[in-house]
Amino acid sequence: MIIHNFIQGSPEWHAYRASHFNASDAAAMMGVSPYMTRTQLLHRMKTGIAPEVDAGTQRRFDDGNRSEALARPLAEQFIGE
Repeated sequence: MIIHNFIQGSPEWHAYRASHFNASDAAAMMGVSPYMTRTQLLHRMKTGIAPEVDAGTQRRFDDGNRSEALARPLAEQFIGE
């Protein structure tokens, strides 16, 4: 596994996510995402054109970011880093 240390939300983070498959894309890759099909994912990666983020999607992103921030210290304690 290759780990890239970008600050979430930074320009570098956005640039990397726009041009690489990420863990967040796994559900779409497997065809089980309720938000994106595999075809939509491949189209986004090929063209670089991402759909506009509506208010509902932004709320889901914000909720996920909050959950990750709360879980991160527990995960760090669990793995000892």
